[in-house]
Order: sequence, then structure tokens, then C-alpha cells
Amino acid sequence: MFPFLQSQLIFYITLTLVLFVPGYFLLLAIFGRSKVLSSSERFILSFGLSIVSADFIFFIYPRISLPINRLSAIIGILLFSVITLIIYKIRKFPSSEKINNDENLFHFSKIQLGSVLLLIFLMFFIKTAFLTQTVLPTSTDMGHHMYWAKWITENQILPNYGGLPDFIIGEHVIFAVISLISGLNFFSAFPVLTLYLINIFSLLTVFILVLRIFKERRVAILILFFLGTLFAISSPQAKFVSGGVIGNLLGNLLTPMVFYFFFRFSELLFNENQKNIFRTFLALALFSVFGLFYTHHLTAFLFLFIFSLALFA
Repeated sequence: MFPFLQSQLIFYITLTLVLFVPGYFLLLAIFGRSKVLSSSERFILSFGLSIVSADFIFFIYPRISLPINRLSAIIGILLFSVITLIIYKIRKFPSSEKINNDENLFHFSKIQLGSVLLLIFLMFFIKTAFLTQTVLPTSTDMGHHMYWAKWITENQILPNYGGLPDFIIGEHVIFAVISLISGLNFFSAFPVLTLYLINIFSLLTVFILVLRIFKERRVAILILFFLGTLFAISSPQAKFVSGGVIGNLLGNLLTPMVFYFFFRFSELLFNENQKNIFRTFLALALFSVFGLFYTHHLTAFLFLFIFSLALFA
């Protein structure tokens, strides 16, 4: 019993370290305690930015001849987090009063907050009930991806896919790092649980994106109702989790995050008082685009297509 509890505790600590800490400290270094982002946005965006940050860290390792193992993985993430924390400590941030942040946008009434919490509960409940019977993947896609993730852990380098270009490997790196740090076997529930978490945060990212675009809480709640409950087990969501469709699920997370940063950039573009802020959002958008292209080329091409249409609309 104790070894099981210990492995679960290590797994959750690993998820926090890999999927929350780098992104949180990155946002802290960039925005400080500014209200330009609400607490909810910081929490949700930290997840996607952590994945991109981890990809960026381990993209650099082969260039400086560092092996990818448990020690280097922990040191890399902690070093990145410490550097961003130091930047936060030494930077001077603009007064929050000078930033137009739509601070009432995330102030929900009791009924609205109750609706959001209920929808999030239903989202977890429906998906969990569906995935309980499908902890083992329902297709071979998971096996293909976990083969390459395991290959990274065994060879301590990024793969070249049998001579094919090795650029699109972000979808394997994050699983390899989680396995290295936690010590969990790939023949366990951890890949599906990680995908499950990615799916949940992709929906939450869409939620904050819609809220920012429409500036209407009821519209965002309606989106959460449709995506989180009515389509909770549709193919782009829980069925992709059980099928191990990693690239698409990561793309579903990173694409709305990219559009979120581009939208915030466009909002502040012509505001003379907020030049530094809009440049920051542009930098985050481009950083997230790197993560998207490094993770899943098909989703990246779809992003370029949608982005091109948006520019000419």
C-alpha cells in the first residue's frame, strides 16, 4: 500500500514540477504581480507555457551536448524556474493602475460562479466515467508515441526517427521527462492521465480566450457547457485521450493559447500607454508558436491557415 501511495505522490509532484512550475515562474518574470492577467488566467496559461518551456529546455540540450536523464531534467526545469524568479526579483514593473485589464471580467456573480464550478465538475465526471473503462489505450497511436518517449529515456538524446527530420518531437519530450523524473513505467496509467489533464486545460484555455474576445461571461459559460459537457467524450476530446492521439490533443491546447496571446497583443496594439505590455504578449505568442510547430506539424499548418484568414478578414 505504501509503495503505491509513494508512487502516486511522486507522480503528482512531477506533474506540478513539469506542467505548472516553469510556466508560472515565466509569467511571474514577465508580468510580476500585475493584474494584466487574472489569477485564473495565470493558473490556466501556466500549464501550456510549461509544456512549451520544457520543450525549449530539452531542445537546447543536444546543442550543448547534455544527456537527457533524471538529474539533468530536474536541474533544467529548476534552473529555468530559478532564473525567471531572479528576473522577477530584480525587474521593475509598471504600476498596475496604469494597466487596463478589464478586472471585472473575471468577477462572476454567485450564480455564474456556481454554473462554472458545476460545469467543470460535470466535465471531470463525464470524462472520468468514460475513461475509467479505457485506461488502456483503444488504439495503437499511444504505443507509437510512447515507443519514442521511451527511446528518449533509454538513449538520453532526442530521436532522429530513423533518419527522418527530428524537428517535430515536442509531443514525445514531455512524456519522456515525466517518466524520467517520476520513475513510472510507460506501461501504466500515467500517459493517459497526462493526456486527460492536457484535454481539461485545453478547454479551460478556450474558456478564457472566449471570455477575453467577447467580454461576456455568459458566452464563455455557454462555451464551457458545450465543450465541457455536451461534447465531453467526442473524438477531439476523451476519445482522443483513450486513443492516445497525443499530437492533436497538444495542438488543441497550444492553438487557443497562441490565439489568446495574439488577441491580447491586438487589443493593446494601438494603446500608447501600454507599448511594453503589447510587445510582451507578442513575444509570448511567438514563443507559443515555436512550441506548436515543435509539437505537431498538422495543427501548426491549421493554425497558419486560420491565422491567414483572420489577417485578411
